[in-house]
Amino acid sequence: DLEAYLSIPYEPVKKLDISPFYKEKEKIGEAGVLMTGVPTPIGFSGLFRFQDFVKRMMTDRETMVNLADIMFERCYDYTVQLLEAGAREVFQVGGEIVAPPLFNPSYFRDFVVKYHSKIFKLIHEYDGIVYFHCHGSINAILEMFAEMGTDAIHPVEPPPMGDTPLSEAKRKIGDKVCFIGNIQISDILSGSTEQVDRAVRQAIYEGGPEGLILSTSASPSWYPLPQRALKNYVQLTETGLQYGKLPRR
Repeated sequence: DLEAYLSIPYEPVKKLDISPFYKEKEKIGEAGVLMTGVPTPIGFSGLFRFQDFVKRMMTDRETMVNLADIMFERCYDYTVQLLEAGAREVFQVGGEIVAPPLFNPSYFRDFVVKYHSKIFKLIHEYDGIVYFHCHGSINAILEMFAEMGTDAIHPVEPPPMGDTPLSEAKRKIGDKVCFIGNIQISDILSGSTEQVDRAVRQAIYEGGPEGLILSTSASPSWYPLPQRALKNYVQLTETGLQYGKLPRR
């Protein structure tokens, strides 16, 4: 199946239609910025069942590198089209599927850093901003985010969900990267307003006073949202506004 997929001739996009981008941009106005997705070479993992992908990465790394090289060319072409068409705000990318704890950090370097550093350089040449989403235990790869030119990381999770307190991330790369997070979505969905208040104050203390954007660790995927969650979102906002204006202590 993989050989059949790779045999399909590649035809670059001739002209990308980004009219939906401009429609959304007009709606938002000055109230915010748009976040546009950029395809990632490691996205080829979607061609496999997950367990087959992991096994193939471990047993046939050469083939997977060749596949990533091919996908990089296509991702890069698409990004050029996107930028040339005028989308030049915030670009979201990801690569957590080869991040720790499932994979050794060397996989993150070979399948993410190697390619994204070139894509990020291109985006920066067009004055774009790169936002990297990566759950998991990222402490061992923190410096790699800065190395490949990431502008911001989300969500930077402390134990037990991850292994990286904001204070640790701040110490290692806080002068190079902005942090987005790190309020756990589980606290929003099922915690008390007091828990959310404490978590927000802790995030501001550890990640502030600069280089921190308060955010939940994920978006809610439940509909309708429980009333508790709505109250907790309000609490996150109110605590952030109150303590975000104060000195670090």
